[in-house]
Amino acid sequence: ARIAATAAEVFEKSDMIVKVKEPQPVEWAMLREGQILYTYLHLAPDPEQTKGLIASGATCVAYETVTDVRGGLPLRRMPPWLRPIVGWLMPRIGPRGLEFARARVEMKAIETVLHLRRNVPRRMRSMIPAHVWTLVAPYGLTPRPGEGAPGEPAGTDGTGLR
Repeated sequence: ARIAATAAEVFEKSDMIVKVKEPQPVEWAMLREGQILYTYLHLAPDPEQTKGLIASGATCVAYETVTDVRGGLPLRRMPPWLRPIVGWLMPRIGPRGLEFARARVEMKAIETVLHLRRNVPRRMRSMIPAHVWTLVAPYGLTPRPGEGAPGEPAGTDGTGLR
């Protein structure tokens, strides 16, 4: 192993890039075909990132979509050792207010819809109430035929996207 002087050198010399945060536009341009990127991608609210990553030709693996044998999302769970630290820090310095709560609820709603769509699509109609579809609609998620709450219209093109 060797320490690179610049991010460009890392991207140029590496076959695999492992990050914690989603890649920035300047990094999309440095990715190349045959390269593997592991990171949190959060693609739902960022269609430009999706387009940039597809254009790069790299294989991109989103931590938030890695599942265990039971279909759970192990990389989305907080490690047990971190819980007391976060519990102590959040009231003192963490995000506060309705905006944080709203963002967290929307993120969990998106995660739930995507998880159920991938793992138990036949049960979505009975598991996702209409108000959840309202929460995820701004992120391009709409019910596909048969997914919506009883009496709710499905997406118009059958893809679940507007």
